[in-house]
Amino acid sequence: MSKSLTFIAVCLLLATIVGGCSSKNNSQQGGMEQINLPAGSTQPCDRACLEGFVEQYLDAAIAHDPKLLPLAANVKFTENGQRLVLPDAHWKIMTGKGKYRLFVTDPEAGQVACMATIREEGAPKKA
Repeated sequence: MSKSLTFIAVCLLLATIVGGCSSKNNSQQGGMEQINLPAGSTQPCDRACLEGFVEQYLDAAIAHDPKLLPLAANVKFTENGQRLVLPDAHWKIMTGKGKYRLFVTDPEAGQVACMATIREEGAPKKA
């Protein structure tokens, strides 16, 4: 049986997954915040960059592999108010992306939120 879920990810990816947008780092280019990537490189992160992190997160969840993300050493993962260990919860059941995505992206703050549909248990069976 196939199910389509609505997946709401408040993806403060720069604060949670990447280890923080550099609002601490005052260097800006063209009004865009800088992201401190784990390798130590710094690059501007515009709307496409932030939304790309959401796609990277979804791809990692589909692969059931949090190592595909540049996670901070002290990353905390919660779902429905419960602290979990990655990969748990939706990480175990996601099999694909749905067709719907709504991004709320704030490049100046270095934050993005996303409401999207996901697939679990594979593609629908045809009768």
